[in-house]
Parts: sequence; C-alpha cells; structure tokens
Amino acid sequence: MKRKLLACTVILLIVALSAAAAPIRLRFASNAPINSPTHLAQEEFARLVAEKTNGEVIVEVFPANQLGGNRELIEAVKMGAIDLELQGSANTMYLGPEEYAVMRVPFMFRDQEHVYKVLEGPIGQRLTEQVEKAGVLILSQRWDRLPRHVSARVPIRTPEDMQNLKIRNGDRASVEGFRIIGAAPVNIPLNEMYLALQQGVADGANLPLDYFWEHSIYEVNKYLNLLYQSFDVQMLLANARRFKSLSPEHQRALLEAAEEAADYNNKLTWESEAEYLAKLEAAGMEVVRVDIEPFYNVIRERVDEIYAIYPSTKGLVEEIDAVQ
Repeated sequence: MKRKLLACTVILLIVALSAAAAPIRLRFASNAPINSPTHLAQEEFARLVAEKTNGEVIVEVFPANQLGGNRELIEAVKMGAIDLELQGSANTMYLGPEEYAVMRVPFMFRDQEHVYKVLEGPIGQRLTEQVEKAGVLILSQRWDRLPRHVSARVPIRTPEDMQNLKIRNGDRASVEGFRIIGAAPVNIPLNEMYLALQQGVADGANLPLDYFWEHSIYEVNKYLNLLYQSFDVQMLLANARRFKSLSPEHQRALLEAAEEAADYNNKLTWESEAEYLAKLEAAGMEVVRVDIEPFYNVIRERVDEIYAIYPSTKGLVEEIDAVQ
C-alpha cells in the first residue's frame, strides 16, 4: 500500500512539474500580408519574446486576416479570444475614442515624427487610458505603416486639381477629408479597384505605394501624386487581463520585444517605400512631387466640418497642430 501511495505521489509530482514547465502560448494576429514588413516584424517579435523568456512564453503569429478582419480582431482582443493584435490607429476608435478616426483625416500630420509626438504626449496618454477602460492595453504605438499617396489619370499639384475627381477611399475619415478638399470619394473594395479604374468608375486611388504595385495600378493610372496625405502607425494591442496575468518579468519581455520589433518593422517599411517607388517609376508611372501646404490649409479652414461628423473631438485638430 505504501509503495502504491509513493508511486502515485511520484506520478502526480511529475505531472505537476510537466504542467509547470509548459510554455505560455499567446496568439498574435494582424491583417498584414505574408512576408510583408509587418508580418516579418511579427515573426521577429515572436523570436525576441522566446529569447527574452528562455522559451517560457511562445507567441504564435497569425497574419493575413487568418483570425478575422479589422473589426473582428478588435473585438477578439477585447474579449480575450486572441491575446495580441496589430491594428491601424483609425480602427482603434472601435474601442471608444473617436479621436483615432480624426487622425486618419488627410493632411492631419506634418510627418511621421509628428505622429509619434502626438501619440506619446498628453493626447496619446488620454486616449490610451480610454482604450484601457475597454479592457485593452497598447503595448507599442511605433509600428509604422507606409504613408498614403494618390494615383490618378491626371497630375495633382493643387487642391483645384482634385476637384470632382472620383478617388477610391476606404475609411470614413479619409472619405470626408477628400470631400472637404473637393474630390468625389468613392468606396470600392480593393479586389474591384483595378477594374473600376480601368472603366472610369474611379479616377484614382488613395493608397500606400505597396498597394499601387501589388494591385497593378500603374497599368490604369498614369500619375503617382506624392501627397503624403496620411501618416499612420499600427498599434500593438493586448488583452489587458491576459497581459496582467503574466509575471512582471514576462510583461517586461513583451514590452521590450514590442519596441525592438517596431524598429525592425520600420526599417523594412521605409526601405520598401523607396523600392516600390523605383518599381512604379520603372513601370511607367509619372511621379508628381507635391507641395502639400495648400491641401493642409484647406482642412484647417474647414475643420468645423470634421467636428460636425465627430462632435466629441472638437478642438483636437488645433491640439494636434500645437504639438511641436
């Protein structure tokens, strides 16, 4: 009897030790295409976390909307169905703050550094606190996304050149911004965009350079107008309950890995901007380098139209402009 009891005790001890040794697994989702800079940086984040925790935390990467679209991923990380996800700033408004949508209005930021200063200053701190109330933590706000430009059948050098042009857009903030400038925004799915441009349903598109290349827009739009109308970041979001359940050492490892992987993402992202521009020029697109100040000024002159759409954000544009 004693031998059986001892054997059972040993077995239970082995099982307990095995369970204790099992790594913590975190699911990390995004909409990033496979082998894009963002997806490669996700993989780098997973490698860094494993390295920093001696394999005690394993991050499983799910790119390319494998676990759902933007809205679904936001809800999933909020509910804890996934642990981590990358999301563009505009979509983070689904967690509460409308201010994130306003940040996607064209010509809202001077450059990428201006975005950082806003998000890491008092404005960003205020929004981060609102997001946390929804059960989500922002681990990093420095995963860059390529800025957006406008392809078109005509060159665009002034706001007058954009009057009544049917520009393909996605989110509402971009649509309203282009409407204010004088364009006629149209909402067309990406998979229908080429045909829409070819048939004249749309005159141009508001996209980053990689999309112009991957969707062969150089075949149907002659002019690539470098407007830099939208600077953006992707936010690394975590389910708050899951993150806080980790040990302080593991939390620190994730935060460090998030920033190091952001640097890796940004290096690849900006290298790709130059590469895609060269490809598009070689494919025959005529590049128009634009003075954006007149466009920037139009948005400021008619800022009340933005506040009419997002009334809770009144004063935000002036607050953003004041950040130096």
